[in-house]
Amino acid sequence: MKILCLPDLHLTDSKPRERLDDYTETLKRKFEFILDTATERNCELILQPGDFMDSPTVSYDFLCWLINTIKLHSDIPIVTTVGQHDLRYRNYENTALRTLSYSCQELTVLKGGDECFQFVRKKNKVYASPFNTGIPEITDNGQFNILITHRMIIQEKIWSGQEDAEPSNLFLRNNKFNLIVSGDNHQSFYQSYKGRYLFNCGSMMRSTIAQTEHKPFIVLFDTDCPDNFEIIYIPIVSSKKVFDLQRKSDKKESNANLDAFCKGLSQTKEMGLVIDDNLRTYYKENKIETELIKTIEENMNGTF
Repeated sequence: MKILCLPDLHLTDSKPRERLDDYTETLKRKFEFILDTATERNCELILQPGDFMDSPTVSYDFLCWLINTIKLHSDIPIVTTVGQHDLRYRNYENTALRTLSYSCQELTVLKGGDECFQFVRKKNKVYASPFNTGIPEITDNGQFNILITHRMIIQEKIWSGQEDAEPSNLFLRNNKFNLIVSGDNHQSFYQSYKGRYLFNCGSMMRSTIAQTEHKPFIVLFDTDCPDNFEIIYIPIVSSKKVFDLQRKSDKKESNANLDAFCKGLSQTKEMGLVIDDNLRTYYKENKIETELIKTIEENMNGTF
């Protein structure tokens, strides 16, 4: 059976502040490319690992477009689970994803527990582990068992102090599913172990300047020939056309200055008990730039 494995979609009609283009139109083209690819490559199932939506609310116009687009590919079931962006205050009720699932019979949302999606004829069973839930137990080892999960699985740390993540090699070894499609981590990678595979396709969109080097992809996977999977890159344009790269440079310099400030502050021993006074003294003695002072005070506003 041919399966198309997807990234976090984060479908929305809201534009991230760092994008210069018509973000919603770009998003629509990419989602349509994914569904068209599934049709052209004769896929029988589409798997998406949560954060199908970017928020629990979207405009009625966008929701109508989304329903119609999915129905145009009604011959291919889409199975997803729940990511934190799909929820409203950690609750699935009264969300765009729930509305979408009721409007489109093609879309199945697995909410974990004993829920499964099964192709009896093909002997393929899909299990789900939504955001902030455990891993379900495999109930039939004679089938091709698949897991879609929304959890932070990584090949390497995204930042040096990251502790709340699971290494992909250990996750694959400890969970005996034939195929795992994971979401939440917006970096793209895949891992294999003894004929079993884990795909983390990252995010469909480059929503922040930090993703200028990101190359989103989908995976064509055949349960009859697991080793012959195919990485299919989603078409993108140059980062120069969609991001203000000067802003990235300014932001990087600002972060470096802030890190240096924090390091210097931690090494200052003779400090009183009033933090505002302490900071003003530090600013003056170390000739801190006005722009950096503004950034610090904006972020501290209401903290103390």
